[in-house]
Amino acid sequence: MKHRLISRNVTIDGRRTSIRLEEEMWAAFDEICHREGLTAHALCSLIEKKRLNSNRTSAVRAYIVLYYRLAAGTRTTKRLNGAEKLMRKAERHRGSWDDFPFPASVLRVFDSPSAS
Repeated sequence: MKHRLISRNVTIDGRRTSIRLEEEMWAAFDEICHREGLTAHALCSLIEKKRLNSNRTSAVRAYIVLYYRLAAGTRTTKRLNGAEKLMRKAERHRGSWDDFPFPASVLRVFDSPSAS
């Protein structure tokens, strides 16, 4: 099975860059953003801050897998209350992502034993 890579531009901490992922990975990434009320830019910025010794694309792929592994281990994967409001706030955000109120379900991926 051959998978075509799709490039998308994202802005990570104010810098424009591109990420190439398979169509299925983009669909999963978009679903995470929708579920959590985040823009792709906000989630990529968070992943960028937390990645260790891997390239950016690998870090995004690993995040997607870890997110769904954690979701599979919980009873519910409902979107958080107020996700639409948070999405609008993320779209307007222009400062540092350090002070952005990321949902706990997004941050817990980095605290999981699999993330190490």
